[in-house]
Amino acid sequence: MKRELLRLPSDEDALMLSGILQLPEGEIRGIVHLVHGMCEHKKRYQHVLDLLSDNGYAAVIFDLRGHGESIRHPKDLGYFYDDSGVWIINDIHQVVHCMKKRFGDLPYIIFGHSMGSLAVRCYLRRFDYEVDGAVICGSPSANPLVMPAMALCGLLRKIKGEYDRSPLLYRLVLGGYERAFAKEGKSAWLCSRSEVAQAYEQDPLCGFPFTLNGYQNLFRLLYDTYDSDGWLCRKPSLPLLYIAGREDPCIRSVHAWKKAIALMRNVGYTNIVQKLYPAARHELHNEACREQVLTDLLQWIDSITMRICDENCDRSAHAQLLQ
Repeated sequence: MKRELLRLPSDEDALMLSGILQLPEGEIRGIVHLVHGMCEHKKRYQHVLDLLSDNGYAAVIFDLRGHGESIRHPKDLGYFYDDSGVWIINDIHQVVHCMKKRFGDLPYIIFGHSMGSLAVRCYLRRFDYEVDGAVICGSPSANPLVMPAMALCGLLRKIKGEYDRSPLLYRLVLGGYERAFAKEGKSAWLCSRSEVAQAYEQDPLCGFPFTLNGYQNLFRLLYDTYDSDGWLCRKPSLPLLYIAGREDPCIRSVHAWKKAIALMRNVGYTNIVQKLYPAARHELHNEACREQVLTDLLQWIDSITMRICDENCDRSAHAQLLQ
């Protein structure tokens, strides 16, 4: 295994994006691109990178803008340097192109957790032809209050400025999640393993309050994810894997989670696999059932890689017959 620390200046504003690339010892079977969630960072996914690289995949993850080390100043945690929700998508697109330029035409899987799953679907709206599969993990469900929330956020930005960290918006966004398991602690909604929740709370790069600018981006991503207009769906057979914990308050309900999947079918995607994990909460990759989750994830990725390999072999054999 080889681990590289990456620095990539964003094409949008030259913000230096910080990433980790982990390579297997032998032949690279494919690329898996992880996109983390709100108020966390790339290093929390080290065990996932290890699993992927141990099984032949080049695994890459970058701190999203306004997170981890993808900031210009410590005070910028939760500040995106943009209020459109677009630059974060274009950063992902830039990473995809960077990996493809380096590794060539290998199978490319993108994985998005929580807010990262919103960013991944907004990426698919525009660029689904760039990837060979997408995993949607712990997805926030559609919220009918997203438009009023954007309006409120816009008003607060005019009054208090982009950097204000509104307790009101914090309660509106995360208060319900925290109340779901309040007797176990503030961060218990993330994971049933108390050591994971405690480590999250003790990590200075986790759990920070978003700026108003950050909330504006979050609301924009949420709105665009569930707006059925504008989906290009150039690749309707793209394999999609939806996974979530049944007790994850972020999905709101099983019904809401299934509606999110139904939207993808309605915009044209036909190859969707879904799985709910009983007694699991938000961070499936850290949960008590994490070994099963990661085994399922790896098997799904392997199935895509093997199918693409078989198709390439068939095309090569057919080409040789024609010579």
